[in-house]
Amino acid sequence: MDDPEHLDLLVRSEAHLRIELELDVGGSTVDLIGLHLSSRLPYGPPIQMRRLAATLPRPGWPAVLAGDWNFWGPGVCSFLPGWRRAVKGRTWPAIRPHSQIDHILVRPEIGVIDSAVLPDVGSDHRPVRADLESAGRGEGG
Repeated sequence: MDDPEHLDLLVRSEAHLRIELELDVGGSTVDLIGLHLSSRLPYGPPIQMRRLAATLPRPGWPAVLAGDWNFWGPGVCSFLPGWRRAVKGRTWPAIRPHSQIDHILVRPEIGVIDSAVLPDVGSDHRPVRADLESAGRGEGG
C-alpha cells in the first residue's frame, strides 16, 4: 500500500485507531500495525480485539502488531490465535510496574532476536522494544 491506512476501532464514544504500514525488509514485505486500544474495562479491549482480529493480514503473512493494548498478555493472545508475544515484562504503571499492557505481537513468520521492557521515560507506561527478523515469506521474499 502506498499510504498508511487507519481503522476506527470505536467502542462507545471513544475512538482508538490503528495505523498499518507495509515495510520492505530485505526484499520481503512485512505488515506493521500500530494501535492503541481503549482502557475502558471490562468491555473495551475485548470488543476492539475481536474487531481487530477480523481485519488482520491473512495467516502465513509476516506481520507485527505493536502498541498500548490496555490488556494483559495472556488475554491478548487468547483473542488473537496464531500470534505470539515478542516481549514479556511489566510495563504499567511506569514507576512501579505490576502488569504488562503494552505489547509487540508477531506471527510465526517473524523471528524475535532480542526484546526488552525499557526503563521509565516519563510516560505512565514503560516502552517495549524488539529486534525482529522476517523469514522472507512476504511478496518478493
